[in-house]
Amino acid sequence: MASTTGTGTGAAILASAYSQLGVKQDCTAMVEKALRSVGKSVGDLAPTQFFQYGTVVSSPPPAT
Repeated sequence: MASTTGTGTGAAILASAYSQLGVKQDCTAMVEKALRSVGKSVGDLAPTQFFQYGTVVSSPPPAT
């Protein structure tokens, strides 16, 4: 599992997403809830709309 240490909005979104692991829902709902947890009102998003909230990476760096 990736490290959840850090500060700021990104760390808060990640922490919210991790707190939802195991909850029966699709990944779109998990991301919407994580964004809302930091005050980002996102409405009902289609998966391709998530691109506006961050930078696409081809592969994440390994966890340290």
